[in-house]
Amino acid sequence: MWLLCSFLCFFLISSCIADTCRNPTLVKHSGYSTTDSFFNAKTAIVIEFSVNCDQPVKEYPLYWEYEGDVHLAAQLPTGLHYQITFVNDHKKIGRGQYDIRIFDEEGFAALRKAMRAKVDTNEAVKPLFTVSYYHPKVYTSEKKPFSFVVHILQHKKKNSMKHLECFDIILNSETNRIFAGTVLSGHLVIALTVPIRIGQLVVAFTGEMRTKWVDKVSENIFDSVEPIVNFKTQMYLNERGTDDPVEPGNYSLPFQFTLPLHLPSSFQAEFGFIRYVCFATATILPGQTCSMATTKQCKEFKVEKEIDMVDVVRFQDLRHVGRQRPVQAEECFELIGCCRKQGRIEALIRLDEGVFLVGDTILAKLEIQNCSRRRPLRRCSLFLLQEALFHAQSFHGTTSSNRTLVKVLDVATLQLPHPGDRVSQNVELHIPQNTQPSSLDAPLIRLSMVLTSKEQATLFADSTPPPIASLKSLTCRAIAIKFCQKPSFNIVVALEDVLWNWIKEAVNELQAWLEKIASLFVDLAFEDVSGYLMQFIGKIHWRRGCIEVDEVRTVEAIINTDEICPRFAFQLFCAYAMVEKFELISVYYLRQLEFTLPSHPLYHFWFYVIFKQWNVFNELAITTRMLVSNVFTWAMYHGFVELTEFLWCRMNQSQLEMSCVIHWNRFCKNATNGRVFAYLCNKLCQRNENSICRMTIACFFRTVQRRGFREGSSLLAFLLINGCAILKARLFEAKGFEVLRSVVKHFDFRLYRILELSISPDQLEKAVQTLRPHFTKEEFNFFRSAHRRHQFT
Repeated sequence: MWLLCSFLCFFLISSCIADTCRNPTLVKHSGYSTTDSFFNAKTAIVIEFSVNCDQPVKEYPLYWEYEGDVHLAAQLPTGLHYQITFVNDHKKIGRGQYDIRIFDEEGFAALRKAMRAKVDTNEAVKPLFTVSYYHPKVYTSEKKPFSFVVHILQHKKKNSMKHLECFDIILNSETNRIFAGTVLSGHLVIALTVPIRIGQLVVAFTGEMRTKWVDKVSENIFDSVEPIVNFKTQMYLNERGTDDPVEPGNYSLPFQFTLPLHLPSSFQAEFGFIRYVCFATATILPGQTCSMATTKQCKEFKVEKEIDMVDVVRFQDLRHVGRQRPVQAEECFELIGCCRKQGRIEALIRLDEGVFLVGDTILAKLEIQNCSRRRPLRRCSLFLLQEALFHAQSFHGTTSSNRTLVKVLDVATLQLPHPGDRVSQNVELHIPQNTQPSSLDAPLIRLSMVLTSKEQATLFADSTPPPIASLKSLTCRAIAIKFCQKPSFNIVVALEDVLWNWIKEAVNELQAWLEKIASLFVDLAFEDVSGYLMQFIGKIHWRRGCIEVDEVRTVEAIINTDEICPRFAFQLFCAYAMVEKFELISVYYLRQLEFTLPSHPLYHFWFYVIFKQWNVFNELAITTRMLVSNVFTWAMYHGFVELTEFLWCRMNQSQLEMSCVIHWNRFCKNATNGRVFAYLCNKLCQRNENSICRMTIACFFRTVQRRGFREGSSLLAFLLINGCAILKARLFEAKGFEVLRSVVKHFDFRLYRILELSISPDQLEKAVQTLRPHFTKEEFNFFRSAHRRHQFT
């Protein structure tokens, strides 16, 4: 018994010693505070610091104290990292330095004892260390009424500023526009009415580059600052080094700064800026003067002027980049009409020089060839774009993010030639004077100039296309495609049917996409999810030339909205394999989602990849292989082609056989998504075309035998539209052209038109010659009316 008690005492003492931090030292600390009162109701100060011990410990509680308030510091799960946060009104947290004292448990007990004894805690208890943070002032943007402004102009303020009647900066230049490499000069004007002691008088010129934005999904703050220039000069109104009062009067102190040659020009955009400021500060000291009654402590006055910097890139500085070397680029793009492709345009652009200056005119020589059979458009546009790439790191420095903005500088109209012709044109594009040069070499903001056609320039447009075509557009399409060449038809009745079919097709496509997205909510029914998804209807993008939802652009538009919740955004990231978006979500929130999201193979796979390892595709464990197989099968059946392509490019041969080949028969019978089927059919036929074609053809004929030709016709149309060329040819030749025989037997004109578009003319001619003796009179009349490519006797 005595030995047992000794062992327990020794174990407890060892445990207490092991959890005690020896010689704690402050490693580093950083802080953040609110600086804008317009977007924040209160001021918040957040301070983070790290502690180092002689021996490793897991938990070490620390306490912080400021002006009598004592709280426990929050320890982060990453180790001996702590966070301090306190929030108060803007007026109660002023500008200045905040010294936070840190105590351990023994110091905290002594501090509480001293507070109960009502003694001075600053002298009675010494902290482990002190963390200091300087909080700048909170900028306010209150709008004052006009009567208040008039009152300020007519009456002087009743404070110490009345003794400093004038304090301003006057530049020698007429405007605030300054060129890099020149001299910035001016005067600091001061007017005093009474003797005042001025402790410090500084004139400075600073410039900084800053990028900042808030991610709408993760709510992370990305903020990076890069200093460009920082010049300061000390000025004196009396003898240097003395604090004697300055006599009343008017003073004009000249100053000048020699600017570097290559300073980046001033730049202002949504996600960042390059800004230069010339400012002066004066510190008023208390003393035995007339202002003693009102200046019991030091006061600081500041005046600033924003400078518009212009980077002068000289001609001789551009010789090393090959200004005289010509530039040539070739571009080919397709012009899309209302419902189908209308032609292909090839353009060759030549520039006599490779580098241009701000204000120059770019002379572009173009050779345009119209490779289409008809003239789809008479003209198109050539854009001169400025692309700005912004880079910033998160507040903690753990993640980084980029943003891109595009601005159109100039546009020119190009005349398209007639079909088959090739013409040459000269186009002039002007670079505006206030353009930031692309020679800017900065880590946070990078600029580039791009020449592009109208088709590519539309990618940068901010406007969202309408979710469904207008009634006017549908009417024009229907008339142009169906009825313009058939004046004998009753256009009113037929047009009503066509418009109704277009609208039904768009509604069915929209309904199918909503049901597809609703499959991500495993624990909820579609009726419960549809109400939430309906608010994103206006963000749906449609593919050009067809009624089909552009899913990638739609998801990106939904993610950028303010109405989306972070959980739904993460689900979309997983379903569309947006790997680069995962870094925008904090690790703590991902851990929370791992326990809150329902059990689903999609989420199991991505959490395994994010938290454990990315080489999941090379593991030999059966559980890991089943994890990959389950998510691939789910993506294949639910029509997520982006996720299917992501997994296909990383899975090995055995995983593909387990996931795809085994389920191919069932997948063909229930296939509804044409993009996924087309992708898998093309990839699988490249690996083993005999097996895939045999299983697909057997599935089709088995469906026709069990369910009849009416239900089998929909599967046949799906295979002919979305299958690869090898599958179409073998399906058409199977069982002695049984597909063509069944189509003609059931007088299905729609399927016959699909056959004509899917099968080569030679193969169709061979089938016609083989089956012609077996047609009845009615079947032959149908075939002769439908088949317009061949002549019959």
